[in-house]
Amino acid sequence: MTDAPNAPTPQSTDGDDTPEARKITPDEAADLAEAILDHMVVAKGGTRRDGQVQMARSVARALTEGKPHLVQGGTGIGKTLGYLAGALASGKQTCLTPHTKALQDQIAGDLDLMISAFSSPEGQEIIPTPSYGVIKGRSSYLCLAKVAPQAPADMPLDGLDDDTTFTPSSTLGKEVKALHDWAGETATGVRTHLPFTVSSKAWRQVSTTAEDCTGKRCPQYEQCFVTQARRQAAESNIIVANQAYLATHMKVPHLLPDTVEAIIVDEAHEFPDVVAHTFGAEVTIKRLEGALDALSKVSKRGESDNGGGKEDSRIKGTAKAIKVLDDAVPTPKFSDRGILTKTDVLDALDGVLAGFTALRPLVLGMPDSTDQEKGAKDLLQRRLDNVLFDLKLILRGTTDTQVVWVEPRGDQAVMCSAQFDVSDTIYERLLYEFRSVVFTSATLSIGGEFDLIAKANGFAKGPWTGEIVQSPFDYPTQGRVWMPTGMPEPGNTPEKQTAYSAAVAEVAEKTVRAAGGRTLVLCTSWKSVNAVSEHLQSTLGNEFPIITQSPDTMPMTLAKQFADDPRAVLVGTTTFWTGVSVDGDTCSAVVIDKMPFPSPSIPIIAAQTEKADRERGSGAGFKEVSLVKAILSVVQGGGRLIRTLSDRGVVVVCDPRVHESSSHRKFYGRQVLRSLPPFRFTSDEDEVLAFLREIDRTANDEAGGSVVIEEEAEQV
Repeated sequence: MTDAPNAPTPQSTDGDDTPEARKITPDEAADLAEAILDHMVVAKGGTRRDGQVQMARSVARALTEGKPHLVQGGTGIGKTLGYLAGALASGKQTCLTPHTKALQDQIAGDLDLMISAFSSPEGQEIIPTPSYGVIKGRSSYLCLAKVAPQAPADMPLDGLDDDTTFTPSSTLGKEVKALHDWAGETATGVRTHLPFTVSSKAWRQVSTTAEDCTGKRCPQYEQCFVTQARRQAAESNIIVANQAYLATHMKVPHLLPDTVEAIIVDEAHEFPDVVAHTFGAEVTIKRLEGALDALSKVSKRGESDNGGGKEDSRIKGTAKAIKVLDDAVPTPKFSDRGILTKTDVLDALDGVLAGFTALRPLVLGMPDSTDQEKGAKDLLQRRLDNVLFDLKLILRGTTDTQVVWVEPRGDQAVMCSAQFDVSDTIYERLLYEFRSVVFTSATLSIGGEFDLIAKANGFAKGPWTGEIVQSPFDYPTQGRVWMPTGMPEPGNTPEKQTAYSAAVAEVAEKTVRAAGGRTLVLCTSWKSVNAVSEHLQSTLGNEFPIITQSPDTMPMTLAKQFADDPRAVLVGTTTFWTGVSVDGDTCSAVVIDKMPFPSPSIPIIAAQTEKADRERGSGAGFKEVSLVKAILSVVQGGGRLIRTLSDRGVVVVCDPRVHESSSHRKFYGRQVLRSLPPFRFTSDEDEVLAFLREIDRTANDEAGGSVVIEEEAEQV
C-alpha cells in the first residue's frame, strides 16, 4: 500500500500559487488515486488489482490535466472503484454519469463504502471524508404537492385510459393510497426506495415532470425531494446523475450545479444515442390536442384581458389546423422519412405552428398576482414554448446533422426528429465546456483503435488521450470462441433465412447438450428467436427448461428463471445482448446467431450512413456506422460469459462471414474477431464440446448463479 502520509492532499484548482493553494500535478494525482484505491481495497477486504490501479491513475491524471480522455476498462478490473478513486484524487467536484439506474444505485453503494473507509483516522490521513449526492430525473421522485393535504381535490389524474376506474377500493386507488401513506415516512421520495411495488399508472398520480412542475413557485419547494437532492449534490465531492440527465443539462444548462468541474461518463458507448434523442423532438396529435385543451380552459375562464371571443376564434382555428395535420399524416407500418417532405404535411405543420404562436398573448395575459397564479402561468408558458420549439424542429427537416421521420406507436403516428451526428454537440457542450471529461466503457475501441468512437463523440475535434486497461481474466484458459464450420451464409430471402436459422438451431442443440443446459442464445430477430426455440423445444424440451423471450415478457423475470436453474436455456433478442449479466455456473455458453447489423431503414442509421458515404465515398457508412454498432454488440454479447476469475465457457459465433476459413468470409471478419477478448479461437467442434462437458462435470449444479439486470436509463 502507498505510504499515506506522503500522498499529496488534493488542492483546489482555483487560487494563487502559494504552497497551500498550488495545484496538484497529474503525477501527484495519480499517486494519490493509488493510495485512495489501496485503502479502499483493504477496507473492503478485497485484493489489489493491477488493472484497477491503472484505471485509477489514468482517470486521476486525465482529470487533473484537463484534457478529454477515453479509457476502455476490460471486464473484471473493478472499473467503478477505479474511476471513483481517480475522481477523488483530482480534487475536482465530479459528476459520475452511468447509463442505467441499476449502475447508478451500484455507484451509490460503492460511495457508501468509500465514505465508511475514509471516516477512519487512517483514511483521513489520505483524504478528508468524501461526500456524494445522487440526482435522478424528476419523475423518479414523489411530488409533495400532489400528496399534500391542501392539494386541489380536482387535480387531474395522469396517464389514465378512458376505461380505467379510479376509486378508493380499486387496485389503482389502493396503490395511490399506499403511496400517500409512504409520503409521510420516506426521507428521499425516490421510487426505487419504495418498500412495495406499484404500477406506473399509480406512480404517475404522485409524481410530476419537468414540464408540469411549478418550481420555486410551488408551496412545497423547500421541502421538495428534488430540491433536497440537488442541494445535497451541490455540496458534495461526487455527484451521480445518469446519462439522460447529463444530456438534458447540455440542452438546458444549470440542471447540474455550476460548481461541477469534471465529468466521468460510464457505459460511454451508449452516450451518443442518448444525446441524439435528447436533442430531438416528438410530436403527436394527442400532445397537440392536450396543449390546446389547456389553453382553451384558460380562455373559457376569461383569465385574459385580450377578449374572450377573439381567443375563442384562435383556439377554434388551431383546432382546425390540428385536424388538417391529423388527416395529412398517415400512421405508417414502419418508420418513414418521406412523409415529412410532402407539401401538404409541411403546410399543415405550418398551420399548427401559426395557430399556437397566435395563442401566446393568451398566456402572457394570464393574471400573476399570486404565487399560485404565477405558477399556473409559468406551467402553461413552458408547455406552449416546448410545443412551439418541437414544431419548429420538425419543420426544419432533415439537415446535415438532423433527421426527421414519422413512426408508428400503437395506433398513432409520431413525428420525430433526432440529431444523427452529435459530435459537435458533445464537443461544444461537454468536452469544451468542462475539458476534464473521461469517457469509459468495456467497449470503446474497435480492433484496439479508438478513432471511430473518438470521432462519433466529438473527441477528434480537439486534443484528447486514450488508454486501454486490459482485463485480469486468463481468456485463453477460461474460454473459447467456437466458429462452427459448414454454416450457410445468412441471406435476405425467406428460404435462406429459414435455412440459416435451422443451422443455428442445430449448433445451439449441440452446445446445450454438451454444456448441460447453461446456455444463452442471442438472436438478431424475433423470427430467429422463435425458430431456434421451437427446434430446442422439440429436441431438448424434455431434458432442459427452454426459456423463450417474447415481446410481452419482462426480461427481469426471464433472467431470474435462467439464473435460478443451472440447466436452463434462455433464447432472447436485443435486451439480452447488453442488458443482463449472469455470474457463476448458470451460463457456460453464449450462442450468437449472426452479426447484429442495425436495420438500414432506421432513420438515424440511414442518415449517418448517407452522410459518411457522401463525405468519404461509397462503403464508408457501412464501415463507420453499421459495422461499428454490430461489433460493439457482439463484444457486449460475448461479455455476458466471463464475468469473474472462476467463470469458464464458450462464445459460439455462428456467422460464417467473420470466420477466417469460411468461403463466405467478409473483409470485416478479422476486425470483429480482434475486438473480442483474447479467447482461444477454434473451429474444432470436438475440442469445444469436450471443453463444455468438462465445465458441466465440474460445475456445482446447486450453486446456480446471480443475475444483474441493467435497466433502461430513466428520462429527465
